[in-house]
Amino acid sequence: MIAEKLRKSILQAAIQGKLTEQLSDDGDARELLAEIKAEKARLVKEGKIKKEKPLPEIAEEEIPFDIPEKWCWVRLGDLSIVINGDRGKNYPGKSFWINEGVPFINAGALNNDVLNSEGFNYIGEKRFQMLRAGFIEKNDILYCLRGSLGKFSLNLDYHQGAIASSLAIIRNVNSELCRYFITYLKSPLAAEMVKRVNNGTAQPNLSADNVKKYIIPMPPFAEQQRIVKATEEAFEKIKDLEKDEQKLDFLQKSFPKKMKDSLLQAAIRGKLTEQLEADGDARALVAEIQKEKARLIKEGKIKKEKALPEITEEELPFEIPDSWCWVRLNHCLDVRDGTHDTPKYVAKGIPLITSKNLSNGELDYSTAKFISEEDSAIINNRSRVDDGDILFAMIGSIGNPVLIKKELDFSIKNVALFKNVNRMMNMQYVYLFLMFEQYAMKRISSGGVQSFVSLSFLRSYLMPLPPLAEQQRIVERLEQLLPLCDTLE
Repeated sequence: MIAEKLRKSILQAAIQGKLTEQLSDDGDARELLAEIKAEKARLVKEGKIKKEKPLPEIAEEEIPFDIPEKWCWVRLGDLSIVINGDRGKNYPGKSFWINEGVPFINAGALNNDVLNSEGFNYIGEKRFQMLRAGFIEKNDILYCLRGSLGKFSLNLDYHQGAIASSLAIIRNVNSELCRYFITYLKSPLAAEMVKRVNNGTAQPNLSADNVKKYIIPMPPFAEQQRIVKATEEAFEKIKDLEKDEQKLDFLQKSFPKKMKDSLLQAAIRGKLTEQLEADGDARALVAEIQKEKARLIKEGKIKKEKALPEITEEELPFEIPDSWCWVRLNHCLDVRDGTHDTPKYVAKGIPLITSKNLSNGELDYSTAKFISEEDSAIINNRSRVDDGDILFAMIGSIGNPVLIKKELDFSIKNVALFKNVNRMMNMQYVYLFLMFEQYAMKRISSGGVQSFVSLSFLRSYLMPLPPLAEQQRIVERLEQLLPLCDTLE
């Protein structure tokens, strides 16, 4: 994203002295460093902090770029005290966490800004008093040592609390430096410091000693203030760009689907193909299918079903070409469903396909449970699935149609089965229609805890039907156009 790249560029410019002007009356950063060292020495003498080992001199090869003359390179530990949390026997594990009490802060509360109290855990006052280290103060920077290395937050609000062992406290001797520290910790250089000491394990770790050795380009205090102000002002402007980018990203991601939906909608309204007189009338096709269904019922090959209600003018959602007609799905298909019972599952056997196994137009056998051949035969006597049939989820994730190209035998449970009556329909057209209509079906699906559509609902569902020849032309046209939408993703 451009906004994020801009932020990094601004931060990099800020810590290189390229974002602000260097003024002669700012003084020299070395003077500020001397003051901080004197203050640390005073605190050591008064017993308020422990004396630490001297940090190694900054070697020439460590310095990644040039800085202005009145700036200086320092180690983080020269400016700050880095404090670990308590790692002793009184460490409050999860069993000591309570709903309210003293904040016990881990990485979940850090967001590279101010502390997020929604991520806090809490411990009781008694357990808090048993801790020996890791107590927070206002203006502390809390820094992640494990997992999300380098994530941090500034504590502006909390006077009492403690950190988990996965964090460290960076406490500036001069608390007014904390805002520039935040700018530094957000910068690419701070990320580079993490990379230099990352141990590369599956659970990477830093230590307080690692953090103390980070190198920081330090400006005089007055320029630090200008840098913070300049970065904050720039970031405010970037927010508008980021919002625009997010809108554009949403449009880019949603556009291919909207384009597909538009094409499918045009197709089922007869606006994607030309109507040819030679195609005949879809009503003749429906009459042939009804005649064939009657024959199959007479021969006992399919069951006689309840008569479907007449289609009324008020039901029709849009106009279609004269040679087309409105049908209910069971007028031109044999609409069934799988078993509603739960057969006994076995370790090996015949896959039992449910709505969970319908995914992106294909069957996913990897999570299917197995039933015996005997139970499968009973189910398939009523709901056998053949090549060219369509499966459609009736429960949960309504839709997800799959046009079957059978690889192995399976049985179905709680999914709808659309069967072609002696191959008199183009099932690819039906599949594309169901792909489009599944969203409307989801909106009107009923059910409490779990949405569902009934078999009678599907049998009665309206479909605009073209003559068979035009069904084929629609499919061919969509097969050309829909892959082009995929290239836009």
